[in-house]
Amino acid sequence: MTQQYGSQQQPSKFRQFILPIIILILAVGAAIYGVLWSTDETNTAPTEDSTTAEQAENPEQPEKSQDLAEVENEFPDAEAAQQQALAAARTELEIYVLSEHQLELVLSDPEFGYELEQAAIDFALENIEVVWNDQAHQYAVATLQEFPEVELTELEEVMQHDPQGPQFTAEQTEYALSQLE
Repeated sequence: MTQQYGSQQQPSKFRQFILPIIILILAVGAAIYGVLWSTDETNTAPTEDSTTAEQAENPEQPEKSQDLAEVENEFPDAEAAQQQALAAARTELEIYVLSEHQLELVLSDPEFGYELEQAAIDFALENIEVVWNDQAHQYAVATLQEFPEVELTELEEVMQHDPQGPQFTAEQTEYALSQLE
C-alpha cells in the first residue's frame, strides 16, 4: 500500500512562528544559564582577603567585586543599593548582550540572584555607560549567526515586539539592522 503525493502542501502558518519561538527559548535559556553561572562563580571565587567572622557566619554573601569597588570610588555619595545595582549592571553587560529592558529584568528578578529595588535599578540604568545601539547590533549578529535563515523582518519583530524578547527600541533595532546590510 503506497501512496503518492501529486502535489506538495503549503507550509502551515504554524511553521513561520516556530523559529522566533526557538530563538526566544534559546536566548532566555542562555541568559538564565549565564546568570546562574556568573552568580555561582562570583559566590565561590576565592579572594586574597582573609575571611571575616561575619563572612564565616554568612557564607552565601558574595565577595566584593572589582566592579563594585570601582563604582564605590566613582559614586561615593550613592547609596549602597545603588552602587550594588550599578556594579551588577556592569557585570552583566560584560558577560551578556542585553537590552535595557532585559537588564532591568535581570536586576529585579530574584531568579537571577539580584532582586534589587527599583530606585537602585533606575540609578544603575541612568549611570551605566553602554551604547544600546551596539547591544542591539550584537544581538542581531548573534541571532543571525545562530539562525542564518531568519529573515530581517522576523528578526525586527523579535527584537522589538516579542513580549519575551529583548524589546529594543525602534531606533536601536533600526540601527542594528542597518549595520547588517
